[in-house]
Amino acid sequence: MSVACVFCQIVRGAEPASVVWEDELTMAFLDRRQFHPGHTLVIPRQHLCDVRELDHKTGPRSWTRLHASRAPSPWRFRTKG
Repeated sequence: MSVACVFCQIVRGAEPASVVWEDELTMAFLDRRQFHPGHTLVIPRQHLCDVRELDHKTGPRSWTRLHASRAPSPWRFRTKG
């Protein structure tokens, strides 16, 4: 993990976050600067500089969580787009 990375600080619990999902490989939480209500960020727990660094387990898990986290948003937050 990187000391300077805000996402690593959230994973460690050093920074607050509204977590909507977490497991051993990924974490999903509400964006602090939401363009649309309910905007959720899905990140790997491991510090990476580039999405192409995702391994064969974390990459698919991240996309699965991304897909699962977007489904409730319109119902919960009444998004317009």
